[in-house]
Amino acid sequence: VTIVDVPVEDNDGDGVPDTEEMGPEGTDGNYDGNQDGIPDSQQDNVASLHTFDGTHYVTLEGSGNLEGVEAVPLPPGAPTDIAFPYGFLTFVMSGLQPGASAAVTIFLDGVTPGAYFKYGATPGDPTPHWYDFLYQDQTQTGATVNGFEVTLHFVDGNRGDDDLSANGTIVDQGGPGVSQSPPPPPTVELTSGGGRGGCTITKVRGGREVGEIDGSYALMILAFLTLSVRRGMRRRKSLE
Repeated sequence: VTIVDVPVEDNDGDGVPDTEEMGPEGTDGNYDGNQDGIPDSQQDNVASLHTFDGTHYVTLEGSGNLEGVEAVPLPPGAPTDIAFPYGFLTFVMSGLQPGASAAVTIFLDGVTPGAYFKYGATPGDPTPHWYDFLYQDQTQTGATVNGFEVTLHFVDGNRGDDDLSANGTIVDQGGPGVSQSPPPPPTVELTSGGGRGGCTITKVRGGREVGEIDGSYALMILAFLTLSVRRGMRRRKSLE
């Protein structure tokens, strides 16, 4: 048996194999996700691909050359009140003038988003973190949503450009988000502390013990309640 390593063809250099850009089924050599009359697999500023979980198929169109386009899982620490049906997308847009404005439009299917969240560095915080990439008039950066289209507005080296350098290259990692209800708080219950003479607070969700009240504390509480009752009885007798 001879194993032959067949190179993956990516003639437009956007990081997505040509066959992946041939529509959701991978059989349409003329697939045109941005509907500009040119197959996506032949354009270096357009890329079409499945989301990380394979449930959606999206198209990206940039004002510069797209490179390293990839669907990736969510980074840790995602906001609990936002769902990300399309996962995260990463890309590099090159060929820009240093410090220039640029844009990338993402064409979606199936779920209309309400926001776009990013995970990366910002001018005020160089440590990668989650933030809502809502459009700002002041910086002229951020995402605008129009139905199934999300347009990302960038200024090279400014908010939204993960490399924070005015070097003619935009680096992005983010995804369209949909608001959802946060998970309900865990339910707790009190159970007997067994031989220790106390009681245990147990989180029902997940079955993990949260904390335990020692038996000495339970005795102190009982003594305090007993003393309070006795004082109340004495006060009533004195009034009689």
